[in-house]
Amino acid sequence: MSFKVVHCGTGNVGSFALRQIIDHPDLELVGRYLSTPEKVACDSGEVVSMDPVGVTATDNWADLVALTADRLTYFGNTV
Repeated sequence: MSFKVVHCGTGNVGSFALRQIIDHPDLELVGRYLSTPEKVACDSGEVVSMDPVGVTATDNWADLVALTADRLTYFGNTV
């Protein structure tokens, strides 16, 4: 059984987590949230120096909720 995952945050720890999600056979990255406008629409794999995975970032929560993911990983700022 695989889980659809939306990922948030690509700082030091978030980037590590994103690589693990992309590489894990039981996880399917379906969306990624970013609050940095310059990084929106960048491929999630390329952001962490991996091959493209076909999942681009968005800054629109409604788009991510519509994906009906099974899991959300959050590695963003807590402030």
